[in-house]
Amino acid sequence: MANSLVALETLRVESCDTMEGIIGSEDETSEDDMIEFPNLKDLMLIVKSSFLETLFKQVKLPNLEKLNIGGLDRTVKMLYEGTQIKSLHKLRHMLVGQCDNMSILFDFEGLTVTEDLEESVLGRLEFLQLRELPKFVHIMRMVPIGIRPFQNLTSLQVSECGKLRYLFSPSTANSLVALQSLDVFKCEKIEEIIGREGEECTSGSEIEMVEEGMTSGQIEFPKLSSLKLTSLERFRMFCSQNCDLVFPSLVKLFIEDCPGMKEWFLFGPNQKKIQIGPDDFDYTCNSSDDAGKMSLRPNVKEEVRDNRYNVAEISKNWREESLQKKRCEGLQGNQQFAIPVEATTSIDKKVEFENLRAMVDGVWSDDSIRQLDATTKFRKLLSRERISIIQKVIQAGVVPRFVAFLMREEFPQLQFESAWAIAIIAFGKSKNIKMLIDHGAVPTFVKLVDSSSDDVREQAVWALGNVAGDSPKYRDLVLGHGALAPLLSQLNERSRLSMLRIATRTLSNFCGGYPQPAFEQIRPALPILKQLVEYSSDEEVLTHACWALSYLCDGTTDKIQAVIDSGVCPRLVELLLHPSPSVLYPALWTVGKIVSGDDIQTQYIISYNALPCLLNLLTGSHENKVKENACWAISNITAGNREQIQAVIDANIVGPLVHLLLNAEFDVKKTAAWAISNATLRGTHEQIKYLVNQQCTKPLCDLLVCPDPSIVRVCLIGLENILKVGEAEKNLGDSNIFAQMIDDAQGLEKIKILQSHDDIEISDVALRILERNWL
Repeated sequence: MANSLVALETLRVESCDTMEGIIGSEDETSEDDMIEFPNLKDLMLIVKSSFLETLFKQVKLPNLEKLNIGGLDRTVKMLYEGTQIKSLHKLRHMLVGQCDNMSILFDFEGLTVTEDLEESVLGRLEFLQLRELPKFVHIMRMVPIGIRPFQNLTSLQVSECGKLRYLFSPSTANSLVALQSLDVFKCEKIEEIIGREGEECTSGSEIEMVEEGMTSGQIEFPKLSSLKLTSLERFRMFCSQNCDLVFPSLVKLFIEDCPGMKEWFLFGPNQKKIQIGPDDFDYTCNSSDDAGKMSLRPNVKEEVRDNRYNVAEISKNWREESLQKKRCEGLQGNQQFAIPVEATTSIDKKVEFENLRAMVDGVWSDDSIRQLDATTKFRKLLSRERISIIQKVIQAGVVPRFVAFLMREEFPQLQFESAWAIAIIAFGKSKNIKMLIDHGAVPTFVKLVDSSSDDVREQAVWALGNVAGDSPKYRDLVLGHGALAPLLSQLNERSRLSMLRIATRTLSNFCGGYPQPAFEQIRPALPILKQLVEYSSDEEVLTHACWALSYLCDGTTDKIQAVIDSGVCPRLVELLLHPSPSVLYPALWTVGKIVSGDDIQTQYIISYNALPCLLNLLTGSHENKVKENACWAISNITAGNREQIQAVIDANIVGPLVHLLLNAEFDVKKTAAWAISNATLRGTHEQIKYLVNQQCTKPLCDLLVCPDPSIVRVCLIGLENILKVGEAEKNLGDSNIFAQMIDDAQGLEKIKILQSHDDIEISDVALRILERNWL
């Protein structure tokens, strides 16, 4: 029977746990007479069996493109023997999960190197997902010299692979020239992404790599744009080899819950987005002598979430370091008590730690001069390094004394030094902040916001911002101590610039975080934020104020309306033309939030001439993140009524959207696809025909093969709406010209394939389109 299935394209086997094989005994064949399924493109086996080990000895799958394997709890090796791997030379999409005993994915032992091997050894594989493989050790084993697998791999997702210590050797890493996205999650043993050449993964293992040695030089990931590392308990660094790592296209970096990570060697000149998980790391570039080296240290995490598409973004981590430096510079220029700062290179750290005991004695003495001298030394020590030094200072037991010094109103210089030291500690890990809270630092700092000393007030405001920025729990605690009112009183025309910068940053932390603070609790900030945005020209003040406004817009239409009623919208639209990306981006994000409201709220932004500004962002020489969020804002407008869709058309925005849909990076393409597809949902026939005349159909068809199911759905729905207009507009007896356009763009072939997509909604829409237009 198997020999008769020459037209079979899709085969799915699920929950058949007693099944012993696909080819029965009556169809058993010799090695030279294997059964071929010439048209099988999609194979899914979700069964508790071991027959996979014999399957590829029985059948030939010369055109297999998608392979989904799960539940094979007795399978140790996925593909082994060179002939098996070579037989899948057209494989593009591979998912492997929940195979309890699998240790190796590809075993190249016995593979003979030939001239045509590059194409035949996983040369077309684009997507690879590995999940829930508790005994998994190697992605590849025994790769022969000269073989470069995975040259077209664009996306790799690895999660819950229990014994995996590294993903690739340096030799294999150099072949990942097409990799765009790498996501590693909850692999408890993984230590590096790139391991040592020939390194064993488990004690006593006989597994070894036979690739070309590479102990120095450069490893480049030319197209890697998104890197996500989450819940990796033993992860230390990307690569410990003596080589340079280059990431010329990296724009998104997400690290969360990697407690063992100490250093990151990275060069990514286009990096735009960094998100660091709670109690994890922020980055700071070291001296020019160590260009590309990044040391990691604790910092706060502040997220912005799009309530329409549930998109999590980083808000401010990328600018915290420069702000810290500018703050220190500002304090040195303005503070009442001038304190010289020595260069770090002139510090004899050994001597400092030998003097730590004397510094502790000074802090606990009854002599005010000794107290000030010792506290100042501690503050200087804390200012230079944050990880090890903070812990040593905490262990020295001086923090309660610093908190007590905050109440010394008769000695403002001691108050200032103590406040500064505590503010640095509050910039660290959550457990350090909890310790400060337990010692009563928060109500004391709230009181110090009204201090007669400018410098003490600034340090108090900075410390409260650090505490509030650590977590929603601590933010609510700070607000519960009544910190908002005294903070707002500092944001006036009489305050010096350094205070305005610090206080606006703290106000932003009061407004942000998820779950959000009670809106009525922070509503009084709106008039102050409007004044800051309208009358300040300082880049930092504008940046923090715009972020705060974006947080206040996040949620219900009532919140959005409160921001609109404050009168800030005209200025926000003006800031879409601001030359600084640090101001432009949060202003754009806030505008996008407002137009995600109802049609009336969207119209407010349109009426202030936002569309020409958004057009400028699409067509100007802006970074991809700006273009992406401009597309997102436009997509919220095209999701509005027909008049608003027409306003987008009249602003000549559709043409640039289509251009980005064809030529931009994927993150920009997908938001442009949203903008076009949304316009087809509520647009008139004439408006949809205009979209087609602007050549939107081909790029929508092109995205039907992207790895993001949400974008595939969006493009399918857009094409379906276009086809509906073509069907309604055709003359009796004529064909649907839009259907022919989609066919000419290879869309029909892609839609046919999507009938068997894992996503039920995608497969249903694809089938509906085919039934209504081609079957």
